[in-house]
Amino acid sequence: MTGVGAHLADRQGNRQRDWHTDRLALSGAARRLLTDVRTDPRAGLVAGVTGPGGTGKSGLLDALTQAYDQAGLTVHHGLPDGPPSADAVVLLDDAHLLDEVRLTDLTTLAGRPGARLVVAYRPWPLRPALSTLARSRPEVRLGHLDRSEVAALLPGASPDLLDEVCARTGGSPALVELAAAGLRAGRTDPVGAGLDRVGGELDRLPPLVRGLLLALAVGAEASARSLAELLATDLAAATDALDCAWSVGLLADTGEVIGLVAQAVTRSTSGIAQRETKRRLAELQLDHGGPLLPTGRLLLDVGARGPRAAAALEAAGDEALTDSAALATDLFAGAVAAGASPVRLAARRAEAAALTGDLDGALRLADRALADTAVSDRARAASVAATVLAHRGMLGDSATLSLSADTAARAATGAAVTALLGVGELDAAERELSVLDSARTDTPALVASVGSLIAHGVHHTVSGAELVGLSELVQAARLLGERANTTLLPDAPAALAALVAIHLGEPDVAARMVDRALTSQPAGAIDVTRCRLLNGWIALLRGELATVETTLAQLTGLLEPRDELYAAALAVGLARRRTDLPGLMAAWPQAREALLAHPVDLYVLQPLGEIAVAAAKLHEDHLLAGHLSQAEAMLDRLGRPPLWSGPLHWYGLHAAIAAESPAAAVRHARSMTAMASRGRCAAALARAGGSWLRVLAGDVDVAAVTGAARDIQAIGLVWDGARLAGQAAIRTTDRKAMATLLSFARALQEGPPADAAPAAAQSGEVTLSSRELEVAALLVDGMTYKQIGERLFISAKTVEHHIARIRHRLGDPARREMVARLRMMVGATAV
Repeated sequence: MTGVGAHLADRQGNRQRDWHTDRLALSGAARRLLTDVRTDPRAGLVAGVTGPGGTGKSGLLDALTQAYDQAGLTVHHGLPDGPPSADAVVLLDDAHLLDEVRLTDLTTLAGRPGARLVVAYRPWPLRPALSTLARSRPEVRLGHLDRSEVAALLPGASPDLLDEVCARTGGSPALVELAAAGLRAGRTDPVGAGLDRVGGELDRLPPLVRGLLLALAVGAEASARSLAELLATDLAAATDALDCAWSVGLLADTGEVIGLVAQAVTRSTSGIAQRETKRRLAELQLDHGGPLLPTGRLLLDVGARGPRAAAALEAAGDEALTDSAALATDLFAGAVAAGASPVRLAARRAEAAALTGDLDGALRLADRALADTAVSDRARAASVAATVLAHRGMLGDSATLSLSADTAARAATGAAVTALLGVGELDAAERELSVLDSARTDTPALVASVGSLIAHGVHHTVSGAELVGLSELVQAARLLGERANTTLLPDAPAALAALVAIHLGEPDVAARMVDRALTSQPAGAIDVTRCRLLNGWIALLRGELATVETTLAQLTGLLEPRDELYAAALAVGLARRRTDLPGLMAAWPQAREALLAHPVDLYVLQPLGEIAVAAAKLHEDHLLAGHLSQAEAMLDRLGRPPLWSGPLHWYGLHAAIAAESPAAAVRHARSMTAMASRGRCAAALARAGGSWLRVLAGDVDVAAVTGAARDIQAIGLVWDGARLAGQAAIRTTDRKAMATLLSFARALQEGPPADAAPAAAQSGEVTLSSRELEVAALLVDGMTYKQIGERLFISAKTVEHHIARIRHRLGDPARREMVARLRMMVGATAV
């Protein structure tokens, strides 16, 4: 027996039981054994049970003990000194620790006619006598649990908790049971309940096995040959140490160290010892070659220095760049610290920084690379700089930088085409598109396909093939898939697809695109904020104001100009839809500043339009005249594509109405009518625009209004559709038509408003209905009767009647007292 095996032999009588419950995930063979004993406990039986520590051997013996006790048989938990009686049963645990004499006695006992003997042992150290026992049935093998078996022991556990338990316990039944007990006890870290058990096992291991576990914990391969080299021992000793660690139950079936074991061994090992192990492992990995990412992690952890370490860290950073930009950032920084050239690495560091959302750092590093003509990957630096400038709204400069790269790099992203179209340079964009089409064969298939789909998709949105363009952008987003996290683009294809879908009147498609992107993106990724804001924009158009509030609340830190513009437009749009004049005034300065920081381009026309309406309401519309003129000129250069022009005219109509400018309103309505034949969305906007003007003139046709409102609801403008019906209702003198339109306006919204009041509120003996409480809440907020009516799609006269009833129920108090009491009631309901 080797040194490790001899060590285990000394542990007899000093072990914890493996498993102490009969509600465990036993193998089918174990359950059949238990069932047979319960069915006929007096039958002769010789059986072996094997498995690593913690897999349920002791638990099975406990269950067998109970079955034999209930049958009135005498149970021995060790070898009896003499021949057992006729009604005796021998249940022997840890048989792998028996000496040779006792093993001979065990073999003799197993050969007795009618013997009842169940022997449990670990699969190592190997004891030939145990494997040659005469048995009445095959050996019962116990092992680790799979995910479904873990789930059976943790009823009601969430998928995330199941994943954590499986990862940290390796499916060890004993550790899973401890996690289940911790969960039942309400522990904040139920899985951590197994740390004490693991720590106890570690304390009893020989130094070689502990060293092996530390090596595995810091990333060593579970190979006896490589571990022998790392631990400076011979192959036989390393093999025994591996077998020992597995037999004790500290390794998964794959040979990887169990998560809790890695945590326990690193926690109980000094930092110096850990760094030394990592350093030696990194040196060996460098000597043997192969993928450098694991080596790079080790070198980074130990702060390695020197040319060899710098080269390895650089290569590891290149590997990480295709998977984790954050890790690549750290590895490249480590390479520079180890002695690599900062200028030579600047472009790659810039790309990694941009992918993690650090655009300031990315632009600084890209500029450093562009300033040195000796840098070999200046095209990469130009691409990074172009991306940053696009996020900051500087599409003209972004296009210039994109065009400075070589053709293959430009074909990979289609960025120049997207930027050129964004500033209205149609001829230049089409020339670039022709160049890229001829260069596709020189770039990798996936990259070329994504870049081509993006470029052609955006071009089709201005050339009249809008649905084709949307399809191509959706394909690009799907094709890119998870690589979106490691592919640098001026705008994510998912975001572009969502934006086009919004303009095309396909809000469900848009919502699915941003949801898919947000699900696959890490928290700090470059496009996360962009997609969140687009999600909020969809909600704004639908009138889902609580979602808009949530979107704005999630924004943290300084935003890039493009994101800041969308956020500002959401804020003024939210206030406008709530008829909240103080809120609109408070949001206006941010909107004005955002416009100053972001030049007009094709991809911000809707936010520009929303801010234009707000400006008109605040009599600040003169401040946007230049921006709107630029937008009109840009659309003229693109040939007035309906997809992009229609929504801007829709907002222009409402800005003109707010500014009380009939001529401008008619001009926008006529522009929409001229495009009515160019698709479903254009037709809906044209019909609704005409309906608005007729309503404002006092011509209320219920069928025409409801038809137009349904049309724009179908293209995602739910709030606008409801408002059209509501405005028509308060302008008609026909009470039947008014009731019909108000009912229609309320029904048009999908369910009750997210911020609607509860069904009723009570204050003392006073109870308010749902509608009365809605009116009261808005009155407390300082709204006028007219504003409340517009908000709830009822007339100002109806609001007056509601408030009169509320006042009467409260005992006809003075207005100040009534408002104070209502404020208490509304506040109590909100809680």
